[in-house]
Amino acid sequence: MATCVEFEAARRLFLEAIREGCISSTIDGLEKKYKEIEGNDAEKRVAVEQAFKDEVYERLITKSSAQDFISIVKLAILAVEKEMTQAITPIIMMGDIFETQTLDICQDVFNYLQSASWITEPSFAPGKNILLRLCNDILKRLSKSQNTVFCGQIQMFLVKVFPPPAKSGVNLQGHFNMENVTEYSLTVDDDLIPSTREEKPISVEMEEGEMDEHAGVPIDYNLYRKFWILQDFFRYPLQVYNRVSWKQMQHNTEEVLRCFTSYKLDEVKMSSRNITSLKQPDRDVYFAKYLTNQKLLDLELSDSNFRRSVLVQLLILFQFLMASVKFKLDVQELSEEQSKWVSDCTERVYELIKETPPGGEKFAEIVKHVLSREINWNHWKNEGCPSFVSKVFETDKPPKTQKSRKRSIADEYRLKDKKINLGNTELSRLWNLAPDNLGACRSQARVFLPSLEDFFEDAIYQVESPSDVAETEKLVNDGNYGWRALRLLARCSPHFFTYSNMPPKTLPLYLEGMIKKLAKDLPSSLIKHEEVAEEEDEQQEEDEEFLKHEQEEAEQVNEKGEYHSIQSLSVNNIPIQLSTFLLFLKTR
Repeated sequence: MATCVEFEAARRLFLEAIREGCISSTIDGLEKKYKEIEGNDAEKRVAVEQAFKDEVYERLITKSSAQDFISIVKLAILAVEKEMTQAITPIIMMGDIFETQTLDICQDVFNYLQSASWITEPSFAPGKNILLRLCNDILKRLSKSQNTVFCGQIQMFLVKVFPPPAKSGVNLQGHFNMENVTEYSLTVDDDLIPSTREEKPISVEMEEGEMDEHAGVPIDYNLYRKFWILQDFFRYPLQVYNRVSWKQMQHNTEEVLRCFTSYKLDEVKMSSRNITSLKQPDRDVYFAKYLTNQKLLDLELSDSNFRRSVLVQLLILFQFLMASVKFKLDVQELSEEQSKWVSDCTERVYELIKETPPGGEKFAEIVKHVLSREINWNHWKNEGCPSFVSKVFETDKPPKTQKSRKRSIADEYRLKDKKINLGNTELSRLWNLAPDNLGACRSQARVFLPSLEDFFEDAIYQVESPSDVAETEKLVNDGNYGWRALRLLARCSPHFFTYSNMPPKTLPLYLEGMIKKLAKDLPSSLIKHEEVAEEEDEQQEEDEEFLKHEQEEAEQVNEKGEYHSIQSLSVNNIPIQLSTFLLFLKTR
């Protein structure tokens, strides 16, 4: 029997071994102390965990370097591999480090965490949720404009640790980042007011057709405002489906594309402006946020990277408007005219990207390839982000044999006499209707649930032919019918649990919408109504033919008996007068 561990004594021994291990970078001393102490392994693991936390606390208050923190984290990882502490211990230690240290030390420690392979091992799976919360806390401390590289490292690390279908990394509801607001000037800058420039004499050396290298894009406040208003549509594309917003977006896009088309960049013009950095394809150029000063727009439009950024944003917006997204409402669809305009603008944008140096053709192909892959990701997201890992079925194992059910006393009694007497004639009859009562309950004869087609047949006809039925007599306005319809839809219809941002106000409106969807899925219901109508028409024709035949016979009888006062039968089935009938009997 394992003895109890004296916690405080064990903690002090483990703390000394941890300090020696950090210096020697080995865990042999800690492992030796762990084996020497007699007692329960669970209690010893708790003592080791507390010793690591105490050592981290000592280093936090003494303002240690990043390498000191990395050394103790490495030792904790080795202890986890030797099963001397819990798997979440190193992650909790790093959480304490990230909460108390400066961003420079946090980045050095995170670089070790990013390069380590232990985090992907199955033994550290219980600490992944704590790791996710830890990384999110760091991101809240960082500035996206000043610590852009560090933010990107954290995001890439989370993608590496968590699989793509993980719910924490997928925007299932399709929300947009509404906080990404691009601020621009709402007043006109006096320097941008058109003024008469001093005309410079044309040099003799300038040939005909050659442009002045100092000539730039004519910028006014209208172009400045229309250009930066587009960023609001990029931030929240759903507002484009509004008629007024669509007109504004369409007009502003046309103005920007017309500006890009009229003022194109080329290699000669770029070299004249001494933009040599664009000729270096290995250099990464990144801006965390746009500079929206009115005086800088002229220079920004002359920058090929800035132009490409805006053009790619337009392509992303156009692809979202044309794509089938699960969380779009039914009214959020483009008309044929709008879809044609989007397709034409997409071709124009690709042409402008190809004409933008350097390497415009290659850059356009890369963008088109990336956006085509986004279509597949959109389909995957519409399907609910299923896992990419398929389940492996083990066929080598023999099938499990089901244990036979132990017979009850009632079974033994039934096997002997084949019938059970419950003391009442009616109960005995009901009990002995079937040898297996549970099997009889599952019989198809006891399925009283109607099919969707039979239950909603009359309601579909009323919805599709509203003029034939009064509004108060419709089935959707009947509360009893609505209650039974909801129960049937919950059991059998796939449309019942569909997501909607706008719930219906009343039950009749909801049922009417559901019936319209069912009418598309159940076309046979329409055929039934047509068959019923045809049968009624055929029955009416037969009745008319029968009445005509009776009328002809009555006329023949009148001619033989010379009683012309007999009133003929009408087609509308009017009964014969009594006096005429008596005269007819007298002649017979």
